[in-house]
Amino acid sequence: MVIGEAGTGKSGIGASLAYTKIQNNSAVLFLDARRMTELRTGKDFANFFNLQGSVSEAISRLVGLSKLTLIIDQLDNVAGSLAANLLVEMTDECVGMNNLEIVVISRDFEVKGSVTLKDDFTAKGFKVVESEKQEEKDVLTILTQLGIGDFPEVVGLAQNLLNLKIIAKIREEQRDFDFSIIMDEATLWDTYLDVLMSEESVNYGSTKGRKIVDEAIRLACDSLKHDIRIFTLGYSLSDEQERLKSWGVLREESLGQYRFQHEKMQDYFYALYAVRQQLMPSKVIEELGVRNAKNVFQFMDSLYERDSPSLHVKFFKEIMYVK
Repeated sequence: MVIGEAGTGKSGIGASLAYTKIQNNSAVLFLDARRMTELRTGKDFANFFNLQGSVSEAISRLVGLSKLTLIIDQLDNVAGSLAANLLVEMTDECVGMNNLEIVVISRDFEVKGSVTLKDDFTAKGFKVVESEKQEEKDVLTILTQLGIGDFPEVVGLAQNLLNLKIIAKIREEQRDFDFSIIMDEATLWDTYLDVLMSEESVNYGSTKGRKIVDEAIRLACDSLKHDIRIFTLGYSLSDEQERLKSWGVLREESLGQYRFQHEKMQDYFYALYAVRQQLMPSKVIEELGVRNAKNVFQFMDSLYERDSPSLHVKFFKEIMYVK
């Protein structure tokens, strides 16, 4: 089991493992939980694979023929849902099968009362590997190569791979940017948007940057409200969607199917919308459900604290009662 915070490279570990197994002529079944958010029953799960029987029965037949590595990625993105229960139940049914290696990749979350996913799988005999932040010395080396000074806040943020990519993109687009103003993650991501809007407005017109960000917010809101991380945009993207793809905000999963480069981006863009609308935790939970709402609260907290101290107090008081 690979456990770690968002942006620490967990999915990259899973992809690398799958590639290595395939290169060694070993069979791999890679399941992205984000594609399974609408599954409700065992029959739904079987139909997802066009199976007559259960998924675990099919896996049992496969491992009777050859070795198989089952990788379940992004489990935290369906935490608390029926789809998550189905995936966990399937692993329970498959544990102990000969010729089968199971790898679960996720942030930690509660699965049974106060029992966390990590504790649950440890009790089942899984070995847990922590996907940790980058070493400070390695980050300092990269930042030095990028020509960025030794700013403590930036170094701390850059230990997260996703933030490091954003820092590198800002540096690429604006070589003279002063990174000393970056104090926290929300400021970093706001700066990234400012750079995006500035560059797009210079190249494509004064309103282009704002339209691109508004489209990102719309996509984040629509997809999160429907509890999906992968969504259909079709084969012909709008100009704004093409630019979001070019900037690395959107990523094509398959023909016509897209997702945000990272789920934290999706959460951040929804948080921008929520703060613009002055939403409080209860309204966000009403729109997204507790699981998805909790992921955006950290961004809302930072945005309110910086932009509206009075609303931040109200937000903080209400969030204290969210479980």
